[in-house]
Amino acid sequence: MNWRFMHTLTFFIFALLLLVTVLLKLPTGTEETITYFPKDEEASFKKTETEISLQNEPKQKARLEWKVSSTLDRESYLRQDVGLLYQDGRLLEILSKWSEKENSIQQEKFFEIVSPSYFQAISFHHAELHESQDGNITSVQATSEDSLYTIAEPNKKAFSFVEPQTEEETKWKENLDKNTYNFLRRSWNSAIRTKDIPIKNYTLYPLTELPPVKGNAFPGLSMEKSQEVYGKLWEGLYRRYVLGIQTDVQKKESPLGSTIPLIGVSKNNDHLIVIIVTGTGESITLRQVIE
Repeated sequence: MNWRFMHTLTFFIFALLLLVTVLLKLPTGTEETITYFPKDEEASFKKTETEISLQNEPKQKARLEWKVSSTLDRESYLRQDVGLLYQDGRLLEILSKWSEKENSIQQEKFFEIVSPSYFQAISFHHAELHESQDGNITSVQATSEDSLYTIAEPNKKAFSFVEPQTEEETKWKENLDKNTYNFLRRSWNSAIRTKDIPIKNYTLYPLTELPPVKGNAFPGLSMEKSQEVYGKLWEGLYRRYVLGIQTDVQKKESPLGSTIPLIGVSKNNDHLIVIIVTGTGESITLRQVIE
């Protein structure tokens, strides 16, 4: 009798563990991603903000505070904010958060400042809505950005500025701009040569300087079409850049340490390319069709 009981108990436990394993592998129904849908004509963001600031408290090491936040004017099916922080042209860190049935997202991160640097931050704010009576899915998107020069040297009090107000700040800005530009130019030119890209066929923009980032349309495209292209660009960047870069040797590499993406829009406006150099120096190109 005891042997039969133990045999039955063992079988029951095995079956229970198997059931739990299967349930854990079932999809949750919501994938952490960004997907472009047609613009929602009613919903809008009440606030979008990207902020970089220097925290310089007495007797403490200087720290950079980075904040990304946004608030939609209503609850949405899915909300997501993605922030990219670049230091001297290299990706330092990523902030990414998504939530269901909410309208607000807030994120922040701190970094110790140990050397003079030029920081650039750009964020993409996205909301997916399922409110249409005809069953169509719509979306809302927005961009926010910030930049800051921070000067930290041994045995000196750190300071920061956005636009130089003194001769010293002007010299620091010139040096940091020059160093960042030269690094990016060398990296991008190397990738262009490696991938044999016919660069004369494209209009080039760093991701941080794209026309939609500044509230403008791409040349030759309407504002509506430009926003669609820009939204689909971030959809691709999230999947193939933020979540890891698929290299030519069939492995995923962290995007940290990579360059600011260089976006090339074809002069006949039928596609765009994304040029990235990874932290290990590998050249990557992505392509997006403009329909």
